[in-house]
This record gives sequence, structure tokens and C-alpha cells, in this order.
Amino acid sequence: MAHKRDEQKLKLWGVDYETWRQIGQPTFLIFSQQRQNARNRGIGWDIRFVDWWRIWKESGKWPERGKGAYVMARKQDIGPYSPDNVYICHQSVNSFDGWREGGHTRRVDGKSSHGYPLNVSRLNTALHKTKPYMVRVCGVFVGTYPDIESAVAGRDAYRANPHPPIDKTRVKAQH
Repeated sequence: MAHKRDEQKLKLWGVDYETWRQIGQPTFLIFSQQRQNARNRGIGWDIRFVDWWRIWKESGKWPERGKGAYVMARKQDIGPYSPDNVYICHQSVNSFDGWREGGHTRRVDGKSSHGYPLNVSRLNTALHKTKPYMVRVCGVFVGTYPDIESAVAGRDAYRANPHPPIDKTRVKAQH
């Protein structure tokens, strides 16, 4: 029986049953979820569980992983997940790297998952008739625009200078 369990775990995960039990099923589920997320985003997955786990363990960041914390990222947000193309970093660093490298999109056609250019979304046109396109970059509201072209131009201008100098004439004096 133990031999069959070992064969099954070796075939599926690359580890024997005892190692699988020690690591714990939730870890394997997290690996499976990341692999599926990559596939859903059209990103190649060329990393075996044993390599994925080794990278996490060597980073020392496994206990701190997750949304808003440490993540496994691809170098320059390009190529597949593979042992020589991933690193562990804080999610904010990964988001900034993607933005700095040109805001890579989820789809090959240059659009985000909702079909609009990256960082551009369509608002409810019944409420926003004159400026139905909104731009947000890394969670920062940039503005609303009348058409996709001007929204992309606004996004690109913000990317070129994300922290413009404060216009002191528009700041109210505090008394």
C-alpha cells in the first residue's frame, strides 16, 4: 500500500508520500492554484512542485506569502514560470516592476482581462455619459476621459510622471 502511495505522489508531485504528508496538502493546493492562475492568464508554467517549493523555502518568505505580501514573480514579467525565470519579492515590488516595464497585460492582444487597454475601465454610461473611461494605475485614480484614446494618453502621461509637482495655487490654505 505504501509503495502505491509513494508512486502516486511521485508521479503527481515529484515527492514521496511521507514528504507530501510533512509539507501538507494546503501547500500543494497553493501550488496548484498558482499554476492554474498562470494558465488562465495565458502564461507558461514550466516549474515542478519540488523546484517551486525549494525557491519558496530558500527565500525564507513562505510564512509571509500571499496577496499584499510576498509573491513568486517572473523576471521582467516576461516568459513562463520556470526555475530560472522566477524570484520571490513583495507584491508591491512586483506591481511596480510590471508598471515600469510597460504594464504587461494578461492577454497577448495588448488588452487587460476585461478587453480594454491596461489600467483603463469603462464606467456605467448611464451615470458617466461625458467621460465613461476611467484610468487607475497601481490603485491610484488618474482621471476619467471621454474616449479610449484620451484615456490611454492620460495613463501614459501619468506613467511618465507619476508624482507631478504640487500646484500650490490649487491647494487651500489651512488655518
